[in-house]
Amino acid sequence: MDALLVALRAMSVWEWFGTVFGIAGVVLTARRSVLCWPAWLVSIIAYGVFFTQIKLYADATLQIFFLITSVVGWLAWHKDKAGDAEAELPVTWTPTRERWAYLGLTLIASSGIGLVFDRFTDAHVPYWDAGCAGISVAAQILMMKRRIESWHLWVVVDVVYTALYATKGAWLTVILYAIFAVIAVGGLREWRKSVSNQRN
Repeated sequence: MDALLVALRAMSVWEWFGTVFGIAGVVLTARRSVLCWPAWLVSIIAYGVFFTQIKLYADATLQIFFLITSVVGWLAWHKDKAGDAEAELPVTWTPTRERWAYLGLTLIASSGIGLVFDRFTDAHVPYWDAGCAGISVAAQILMMKRRIESWHLWVVVDVVYTALYATKGAWLTVILYAIFAVIAVGGLREWRKSVSNQRN
């Protein structure tokens, strides 16, 4: 018990903020609530600082992208919600050709980012980190468009991130991403159900 308390005290305050608001963000996203975006903004800023502290530079850089896209997503969802606060925001599947485009761009970007961080920084597991970052970018863009496939990508990346953060001893973040993975499965089910309801 004492060892657990010591470990909890040693955790970065930035990791705590990122965790609490990250959980709020993913739960609100699954419910398609516009309030998910301000929650994400707080989590993103906190994790940007934390990832820099533990030398996961691809993840730290990724937070800049998330910051910008969260503002854009917030505005887009708010606009779509305007005039009917009780209406559910519609979700759709991604066309097949577009899926292949996302896959190709993600592979190219991840490889390039991994190479840069491998050669020019002291990044920990640069290619693993960059691959997760690349998938996260694709998932975020798809989420902004309210595409169901975003949840498939979040499930995959959350599981991989759980293992990555375990290698860094970031146990609070390990717990967070394990929770993210579970909620992402629930979000996927919820959005698929919504598509069925829209068709009916």
